[in-house]
Amino acid sequence: MSVEPAAGRGARTGRAASAPDVLADVTFDERDVQVRLDVAGGEVVALLGRNGAGKSTLLQAISGLSVPDEGRVVVGGQTFVDTAAGIFRPAHTRGLGVLTQDPLLFPHLSVAANVAFGPRSRGRGRRAAHTSALRWLDALGVADLAARRPGQLSGGQAQRVGLARALAVEPAVLLLDEPLAALDIAVAAQLRPLLRQICREQGRTTLIVTHDLLDVLALADRIAVIEGGRIVEVGTTTQVLAAPRSAFAARLAGVNLVPGLADAGPAVRTADGGRVVGVGDVPDGQHAVAVFAPSAVSVFPEPPTGSPRNIWPAVVTELAPAVAGDGAVHLRARVEGVGLIAADVTPAAAAELRLEPGAAVYLAVKAQEVAIHART
Repeated sequence: MSVEPAAGRGARTGRAASAPDVLADVTFDERDVQVRLDVAGGEVVALLGRNGAGKSTLLQAISGLSVPDEGRVVVGGQTFVDTAAGIFRPAHTRGLGVLTQDPLLFPHLSVAANVAFGPRSRGRGRRAAHTSALRWLDALGVADLAARRPGQLSGGQAQRVGLARALAVEPAVLLLDEPLAALDIAVAAQLRPLLRQICREQGRTTLIVTHDLLDVLALADRIAVIEGGRIVEVGTTTQVLAAPRSAFAARLAGVNLVPGLADAGPAVRTADGGRVVGVGDVPDGQHAVAVFAPSAVSVFPEPPTGSPRNIWPAVVTELAPAVAGDGAVHLRARVEGVGLIAADVTPAAAAELRLEPGAAVYLAVKAQEVAIHART
């Protein structure tokens, strides 16, 4: 399905150099959030992190749903928030497109009236607003639902209508707060290509909060990882997933990550006295992470002989069956001083080793399988 942009200020095809930049430099004292993020025009940035890390708080500050204790929000050269200067523009005057897990459609209005509400609130006439609403409903494949009320829609239909409403205001910036999280897998799979067209192929500046790797791979140019109310990692999608510096990005990428300080070896020495030897060029004493794939971890019943430079006694904490027919049994084992390590073994090896929670094993990882990166 082809998605065409509405006519007017928001109409762009391709990544436009004139698309607005976003600067958010905000502090929320009570929530312990202190974040600065710059987004280039036409860029799609995925905000990642655990629940409560501060991702939605950042989006609320940009959209105008929350007021920071300190800081600035500037979009396309327009200052929406400047606490030092006493500037705060209400949400409805910012011209941003916002979509959350719950599209928050007005239950007493028809689908068409819901989508037309944004253009109407920005001063467009009834006929022009209705025409814009029908254009976006048609683009998103739900024009036949225009006369229905929200209570008559499925979850996927409601999300499409919510997205149409967000886009009907011809937004300078699109803010998506886990827009697919509440949908079943099949519906999310249908909507993801539409979001890709709207965000990436039309060059819209977009921030998306998500926990789904498929969303990240399909949509994001760049990733910003937020932990404890601070941005701890920023990079292109390829950079972050190939060489994660944060625990959350490592879990998303499906790799092991051990943080600590760079040590001779080269190695990473953890705060609890553990040590992981690998390959890298990080000066001794600097914050660093050791990253390696679960498939690089070998599991033995006794201390192995041979070349591995990383050999640790461990206790299995959990087992999981093969995922999507990958033929591996996935286990996690606790290594004293290092933490939880994930490993992949064959079903035959799992049976031979009699792996189960509580089993004592030895883990081995060759140094050349471990990448050591600096962590800012």
